[in-house]
Amino acid sequence: MKTLAERFWFRVNKSGPVPEHKPELGPCWVWTGTLHRTKHEKGARGRLRPSGGRKGKREFAYRVAWFLEHGAYPELLVLHRCDNPECVRIDHLFLGTHQDNMRDMAQKRRAAFGEDSGNAKLTRQQVAEIRAIGDREPRNKVAERYGISGRHVLGIIRGEWRLHG
Repeated sequence: MKTLAERFWFRVNKSGPVPEHKPELGPCWVWTGTLHRTKHEKGARGRLRPSGGRKGKREFAYRVAWFLEHGAYPELLVLHRCDNPECVRIDHLFLGTHQDNMRDMAQKRRAAFGEDSGNAKLTRQQVAEIRAIGDREPRNKVAERYGISGRHVLGIIRGEWRLHG
């Protein structure tokens, strides 16, 4: 029976794409085995059973790459500098928390924020208008006009909500 490393590297293409936002990273090493897609993500993530066979827990390929390099599965998340979820190249990977992942996603503009979000109630222009009104009008009147709460109006005026973009 083949070792985990043999089975793993057999399914890796080391001639993957070079990340446009960070060409200095070099080409991604792309997992060519089983992929797991979700409706919320753009790409797919490689999956395999480290134990082999048809039974056993499936693990994400980039976590197995981390295991093969470091000898243990990390307690933190394995994140991608290249933003390619199929990539298993160890120098494209780093550890972080969920908050680190969200921050990285925001910095690289991989998520919709502000009026680009499907949940947005206000445009950038409307937020600017509310800030310009300030305390010159009662909050409840401003809130009614824009279809938001008075607390939301106050938060915008105070700068508690930031626009991303």
